[in-house]
Amino acid sequence: MPIRKDIPAAPSVRLLARELGIDIGQVPGSGKAGRISNEDVKAYCKLLNTSRPAGGGVASVSQPLPNFTKWGSVRREPMNNVRKKTAEHLSNAWTSIPHVTPI
Repeated sequence: MPIRKDIPAAPSVRLLARELGIDIGQVPGSGKAGRISNEDVKAYCKLLNTSRPAGGGVASVSQPLPNFTKWGSVRREPMNNVRKKTAEHLSNAWTSIPHVTPI
């Protein structure tokens, strides 16, 4: 992503916006001649987070399970506590951690 020089913001403000994943060109500046400050970036970030719908941002599509009885008898057992916690943590990681690496 090329750095645009025509936006009135200090390098530290640009760094903050980059770390927060915000396009500095979208942030309205409140300083003299539209200069963007750290507070402007934080306020814009807060505005984006409050306007976003609740949830992980990932829609879960529930598909019906296949009929397992055609392979034999089926016995359902409750998960033990270790499996429950592991499933919770993996689900949380899947929805909150970006699974990509920058080039």
